[in-house]
Amino acid sequence: MTERELGLLSTSEEATPDRSFDELAKGLADGTLSRGRALRLMGAALVGAAAASISGVAWAAPPEGRGRPCPKGEIKCRNTCCGPEDLCCRGACTNVSFNRLNCGRCGNECAEGEDCCTGRCVPLNTTEHCSGCFAGCHPAEICVNGMCQCPQAGQTLCANVCCPEGHCVLDETGSFACR
Repeated sequence: MTERELGLLSTSEEATPDRSFDELAKGLADGTLSRGRALRLMGAALVGAAAASISGVAWAAPPEGRGRPCPKGEIKCRNTCCGPEDLCCRGACTNVSFNRLNCGRCGNECAEGEDCCTGRCVPLNTTEHCSGCFAGCHPAEICVNGMCQCPQAGQTLCANVCCPEGHCVLDETGSFACR
């Protein structure tokens, strides 16, 4: 029901979202407002405020992407806006920097044993990308099955070198050393 149908406005008055609040405040301040009219004004204001919060109803603006342009730096994808790091791939916002199925561009799928790292398919199990993107190994280590380890069995990383197990000790200066 509109404000005019509720009898809140005369035929010459225009219905606006703030109209009933203004009339309510003025009538309460000067004492000319009846209790029934005050209740109708408050009801109309509450209904108007509730309706305005629903997309596509009353005075509500549509959500971003639906009938409105996207903010600067974003792109439209179906009925939504994608962030600046995304592309619209098959109707969905997709971060092509780390998506194995859309690496660097839509539809560019990384091969088995590769991962998408900053938009490039890179092989895993390398010293630079051992267990994932940029999960690199120490220069003295190698990557084996997604784990960084010393190249020879029975060694452990100690003081930046691979050292036989049991030979990594804390020296007199408080640093680890291979002895």
